[in-house]
This record gives sequence, C-alpha cells and structure tokens, in this order.
Amino acid sequence: MEFRAPTALPARVRRLVRALLPLLSLAFLLGLLPLLAPAVAFAEPAELAAVRFGHQGRFTRIVLELDRQVPIEVRLERRPARLLVELPELRLGLRDDPLGRPRGLATLLRPIATGPAGSRVTVELAGPAELVARFWIPPGQHSAAFRFVIDLEPEGASRPPGVAATRPEADPPLPRPRPPGLGGDRPASTAAAPSSEPAAATPPPAVVAAATADKAAAAAPASNGLAHPPGRIVVAIDPGHGGSDPGTIGVDGIKEKDLVLAMGLELAQLLEATGRYAVVLTRRTDEGLALRERIKVARDGGAQLFLSLHADSIADPQVAGASVYTLSETASDEEAAALAAKENKADILSGTDLSRHDPIVASILIDLAQRDTLNKSIGLAQLLSEELRKVTTLLRNHRRYGGFAVLKSPEIPSVLIELGYLSNPEEAKRLADPRHRRKLAQAIVAAIDRHTAAAEQASGLADRRH
Repeated sequence: MEFRAPTALPARVRRLVRALLPLLSLAFLLGLLPLLAPAVAFAEPAELAAVRFGHQGRFTRIVLELDRQVPIEVRLERRPARLLVELPELRLGLRDDPLGRPRGLATLLRPIATGPAGSRVTVELAGPAELVARFWIPPGQHSAAFRFVIDLEPEGASRPPGVAATRPEADPPLPRPRPPGLGGDRPASTAAAPSSEPAAATPPPAVVAAATADKAAAAAPASNGLAHPPGRIVVAIDPGHGGSDPGTIGVDGIKEKDLVLAMGLELAQLLEATGRYAVVLTRRTDEGLALRERIKVARDGGAQLFLSLHADSIADPQVAGASVYTLSETASDEEAAALAAKENKADILSGTDLSRHDPIVASILIDLAQRDTLNKSIGLAQLLSEELRKVTTLLRNHRRYGGFAVLKSPEIPSVLIELGYLSNPEEAKRLADPRHRRKLAQAIVAAIDRHTAAAEQASGLADRRH
C-alpha cells in the first residue's frame, strides 16, 4: 500500500495547537529573558549623579559621578575659556552636594544638555586652561559610582617658556582592582585615585602644609629605627593614605592625606615630649605605602601600640563626629586562620618560632595571641572614645568594628581613629585648625597614658600573685 502524507492536520489537533500557542510563546520569552536582561538594563541611558569640584593651589579638579563607565571626550576652548565634556545620552539624577559649587578655575556649571544625540557638560573657566590628567576611578568599598576625574591648571602655569603642552590622547583604561589587603583600607571615604594621577597634582592647603613642615622638623627624633631610648613604650603612628592616594577630599579642598600627616606629626611630638614614649611613624612625608607594609614598619620598630589616623566623608554634609575602629571578630578569626596556614611561620609572633610546633599547636598559639591583642585593642579604643569626647563630637555609634588590614597585627594592639568628617564644612574647618588638632592629640596621649597605667597595674598584680 502506498503511503500518502496528510494534507491537513485534523481539526481536533488544530484546536489544541491554537489553545497551547499563547503558553508556548510565553515559555519561549521567559527562556530568553536571562539572555536579554543585560541588553535591556543598558538600553536605559547612564545616570549622572553628581558633578563635583575641588581646588588646591593652581589645580582644579572636576569629578563626574555616573552609574557606569561610558565613552567620554574632553575638550578645552580658549575663547570663551571653557571645558566641554561630551558623553552619550544621560539620565540626570543630580543631587545637592557640598562639593557641587564651582571653584578654582571653574566659575560656572552650565545647565547640562542631554538627548538621544548625546550629552554635554559645560564648565565656564576663569581663563585658558590645560588638561593635567583624566582618569576613571572604579566603584569601591564605600561608593557604587564610577567617577571620571579631570584635573586642570591655568595655561602655562608649570611649563617652561617655549615647551609645548602635552595632553593625553585617550582616557587611561579602568584600573584593575588591587589585591585584597592592599587597598580600600578605610571605613568610608572617597576611593583612592589610581597611580596614574600625578602625586603632586594637589598640594596641601597652606594651613596644613605649614604645620606639617614644622612638625616634621620637630618630630625628627621620632625615627623608624630601632634605637629607642631604653624603658620607653614604643607607639606606631600611621597617617593614612599618601602619595598618589589622597584619601577623601574635604569641602574646602583639604586632602585627608595631608591632614592626617599633620595630625600624626603633632601626636608624635607630644608623645615624645612626655619622656615615656618613643614613636615610629609609618610615613613622615607625602609618600604612598602598602597597608601590610605599614604593619611591617611598626613591627620592625618594636611598636607596642599601633594607631592609624584617618578622616571620613559622606554624602550628607550634616554628619559630623569622630569614631574609633578595632578589628572585627570575624576578621580576627580569618586572619588567625590565614597566619596559621603560612608556610613561613618563623616571623608571625615575635620571639616564637612557630615552625617548631605542629600545625595544631601553632594555630592555638596564634589564636591566643590574636585574642589577647584584640582585647587590649578594645580597651584602648574605649579609653580613646572617653578622652576624645572631651574635646570633639563623637558619632552616636562611635565604637566600630571592621576588617581593615592595618588592624591585623597578631601581637600589637591596634586601633583606627576617624578624626571627623571632611564632608562637613564646620568639622573640616576645625580639623584644619592646628589648635583643634593639638587638642585631639592631647586627648589621644591621655588615653594612651591611661591604657599604659592599666597595663602596668595589671602586670604588677600578676607579678605579686606569682
């Protein structure tokens, strides 16, 4: 018998297909959604959340905050003098910002034009300018924004006569994230600029620069060598950031790295003057230093206490107050486990070669040292809070905990002090005042005195019991 293909589907089958067709179509679309989601998400224009301005000396900084990286073209015009920043179509989500007022070379931010054909940010300038640097700062621990940074200076400000200006032809690529433990070691602040930023791009304000120079000379005895006067307690002072990492930048343009260096030198001088302490400074100039290297400097100098100095920043300009951090319990456990896993165990604890012990004993010894150090750190932090409260405002939740690399020494009690918020105009002004910084330093010395006295008393009681 010859086979013949049916010319049409039976009516019952056709009705069934028509009934199932909407469900089949829905299933097909749901299957495609995961593949289409990225395209749908980025079909919406990028959002411009802020345009910020900073000014120090001859340098002016302009920062655009966006929710993702986009192509950007930067142009400077002479007549009239202005900066033109060309971008794709944007959504404008501009918010009130303490750094949103033009300053330095920037005199006026024109209304931002945006549409399907593209967007333009226009900044009127006080005179012809040169482009010093432009780069992206990726999202960090405390900011989800992509920031595009533009540094300008007046035309011919630093160029010898007859030498042509050089300008970048293209934006540098987005910097790679730094390895864990080598960056972002701060509770809340503007993310550090990548190393392509000129280290001298924004010199410190005069009030901080003068104080820093004076204190650097006075703090000369506070060396990082090992030749400390006998009988003195060695305190390591770590002014945060430095070099190409400015830390946060205040509403008046003051850089965190300059402020905390001035504060660190002031504190070093007061501690040395008591005759009871010797000081190790992780840095005494504007230099960059890896976070773990700061701990190494302290250990090499025989430090018995470690204080890291920082200043904070937040979008809300009303927030003000100091705070003190110690290592969190979770970070302490993780660090103890990481140290126990090290192949070279000879240098983990001073005076104890853990390579001579089996892994279980080594792990127990590290954990015991870490716990004792953490308890001492918490005690010191409490005393610091009590003394700082007498001379400055504290945050309501001023005792805080974090996993910061500079707090992870297994045997040196360590604290991180946030001196205040540079995003608050009044507090930034106070922190720039040498008289206020001296009061802060005196309060820190008083806390260290109390901590030392308590430790000596506990040691004396232990000796008498034995």
